[in-house]
Amino acid sequence: MPSSIATARTRRLARRFIWLLLLAAIVMPAKAAAIDPPLKDRRAMIGITIGRRFYPDELNLGNDFAFGGRVGLGLNRRWSLHLDFVASHTYRQTTSRASYVDALRFLGRANIMTGRFRPYVQAGVGGLLFIFNDAPTTAGGAVTFGLGADYRLAPQTFVFVESSADLYSQGDTTYDFDGSVAYSGPDRWRRLGTISAGIGVEF
Repeated sequence: MPSSIATARTRRLARRFIWLLLLAAIVMPAKAAAIDPPLKDRRAMIGITIGRRFYPDELNLGNDFAFGGRVGLGLNRRWSLHLDFVASHTYRQTTSRASYVDALRFLGRANIMTGRFRPYVQAGVGGLLFIFNDAPTTAGGAVTFGLGADYRLAPQTFVFVESSADLYSQGDTTYDFDGSVAYSGPDRWRRLGTISAGIGVEF
């Protein structure tokens, strides 16, 4: 397995950032509780995320650090739309060759509660791009489901944690040394999981 110093430092920083976000959501000063709800229901937002990506065993990829960003628009206090990007630069466990997995997802979100603490569910569709150094690059569509919660620290700033799953269909394929397909099995559903935390701003 790759064990570069840079990768180890990145993972340590990611874990610390996630814990700091969670801690900020718990121990913010009591004055945050006195913040009035936003006057506008329809608000745009931008945010950044970091977390961890979990791969199915069939891909032989190591679970690894993930990062991303999103933009969104609140339709009202309960419903919003988001365009979300998440990337993970992982490696093949058997060969230690680098692999890159990116996802672009269009998500609809429903807030279960509409106060400063907002648990939510979300679902949508998007695409996955698999860039391999030891196999041909592939891409395909995906269906996404997830849940999470955010907490408003200030009138326009909030932190959030969430978990999501990208479901996609792909067959098992093996290749000869010249890159030609040696075997291609039937398509079946697979799942990529993501746990992430982030910070966002509304305006």
